[in-house]
Amino acid sequence: MSILNTLTSVKDSGFNAGDAINTSTNLETGIYPVRIKQAERREFNRQERANITLEVVSGDHKDRLEFLELNFNDTLPEFVLEKNGKILLTLIDILGENPTKDQLQDTEGLVEYFQSQIGKQFKMDLKLTKNKKNPQYPYRNYEFSKLDENPFDDAGEDLDSFPF
Repeated sequence: MSILNTLTSVKDSGFNAGDAINTSTNLETGIYPVRIKQAERREFNRQERANITLEVVSGDHKDRLEFLELNFNDTLPEFVLEKNGKILLTLIDILGENPTKDQLQDTEGLVEYFQSQIGKQFKMDLKLTKNKKNPQYPYRNYEFSKLDENPFDDAGEDLDSFPF
């Protein structure tokens, strides 16, 4: 895309000079169908983390990403470890495939488990809450559940009733 085409596209999207340049691309509070897109081991301040990238698979926010950081370092506060443990146990249950004991020994094993789950889909209920210390970075709270097997079940119809 040329510079002129890019500028025209940005202008057509409603941007005016003086508007905020850096707008958030993070997902807002809502329920999203997601899939595991990527899993990788990262280190920050000598703490290993399992970074899980989730991708919205349909709807208005299709292709947008959400990033989970699962950190089980002993120096973290107990409530953080508990929250990460609950997220992990819920995801294991939803994905329907238990990790091996080796995969639960360290971050590298945990990443290996999630890499074997790439492409699996589930529902993510994301709720943002205020962060008093850093209001620009709200807390991201998650609930995960299985997607409905048949989206037509709620309508009381089956696939045989459709004319195609």
